Amino acid sequence: MLVSTISAIILAPFIGLALGIVLRGTPYELGPVAIRWGLPLSTTAVATWAAMSGSGVGIFWANCVLGWGLVALAWIDWHHLILPDLLTLPLVVVGLAATVVLDPDETTAHAIGAAAGYGVFRLLAWAYQAVRRREGLGQGDAKLLATAGAWLGWEQLAEVVLFAAVLGIAWASARAWRSGYEANAQKLPFGTFIAVALWVVRLHATSFPAE
Repeated sequence: MLVSTISAIILAPFIGLALGIVLRGTPYELGPVAIRWGLPLSTTAVATWAAMSGSGVGIFWANCVLGWGLVALAWIDWHHLILPDLLTLPLVVVGLAATVVLDPDETTAHAIGAAAGYGVFRLLAWAYQAVRRREGLGQGDAKLLATAGAWLGWEQLAEVVLFAAVLGIAWASARAWRSGYEANAQKLPFGTFIAVALWVVRLHATSFPAE
């Protein structure tokens, strides 16, 4: 485990830099500060946190893959208010595959979680639009919640949604205090908050047994 931890922490900043380079010239391109510092520091923090979770080698690397994907999604949504399918959909597949390999008894619960995460959020988005006559939750948010279900199972989706909502409310309140309540008419990067919530719940989850 020590070798895996050291390898992941050494590799992490290069993963962050590579993500920034790959995004250049795309609609999801990030600024120079994010590329040089934000992504490398975030991916390194993710690997370090995953190592501190005390899981086995297989779970550790699975968590690193999830965390690095969530870092990219969080930064992109923060800057562009979009969650590209190119990242969210593979994370759903990887989450289900990791469950099959590491904890096959939970495969059904995680598959249900992926379907429920997407379905429930799409239903909420439809209801919000019907009542408010404007879009409140994007399809990307629903797909990211499907990712949460794939990695956590359906039982912990409520924790992710609640934690993300608390983060979103806290950020909106801080923005309103700083810039006035008219600032709350602007969209929130809710996908970023879902990504953070998914990561925290995942690292404190007990879905996968220790190796």
